[in-house]
Amino acid sequence: MSPANKLLLHYHFFKNAGTSVDSALKRNFGALWINIEFQGPPVTHAEKIQAFILENPSLLAISSHTLLSPVPVIAGLTVLPILFIRHPVDRLKSAYEFERVQPVETFGAKLAKRVDFVGYLEARWENRHDRSSLNAQAYRLARIMGQPDLEERRAAFAALDELPFIGLVEAFDASGERLERLAQQLYPSFRHHSVQANARRDPTSPLKQRLAGIRNDVGDEFYRRIEEHNDIDLDLHEEICRRYGVNLDV
Repeated sequence: MSPANKLLLHYHFFKNAGTSVDSALKRNFGALWINIEFQGPPVTHAEKIQAFILENPSLLAISSHTLLSPVPVIAGLTVLPILFIRHPVDRLKSAYEFERVQPVETFGAKLAKRVDFVGYLEARWENRHDRSSLNAQAYRLARIMGQPDLEERRAAFAALDELPFIGLVEAFDASGERLERLAQQLYPSFRHHSVQANARRDPTSPLKQRLAGIRNDVGDEFYRRIEEHNDIDLDLHEEICRRYGVNLDV
């Protein structure tokens, strides 16, 4: 693979199989893939990612946990955005369990080590600017669509139709095969690698079973609160499951 006017851009949603996607990008592109993070207000991210791409024309793939901007539009450059959606309740429990053992000093990691899952979510919900447990995926999608001021549900659902690829964590292999077909239009030798890295759950455990375990742990009333705080994400997940033919009751 040689440097060209093509780029895969991975919007790495926390605990949405992003490490596995990064692993596949690294295996395909080696040193021509990079992870980069963006600080500062989201309004500055579009300019920052565009400048970074122009300053690093040899890169074939970029990943970022923190990028909050639309897909860059640069003359002569074709960009394939990559992102995955996951059931929000399952995702939040996975994030909590990961941050409990993560050897860093972030707010989330320190919080998870001090409190149980209920306390973790309650503390995050107290800060309405902390979107990590409040329809986090809809929030990201609205910004990728460049429509943060549009009603969030409407903007997020528009992404399902307008973005060329949205994967589903619960259908990782099927998503990877679809990504492979799309990426091969840019790089014919691109291959999907079915490796689930950084997973903190049993991949053979059905989603329905995991959710029942979470509900049992936190109780029905608190589980309903989680759902209320993530209503858009739940609806997004239901729709993307329908498109991938995933039966949530299995």
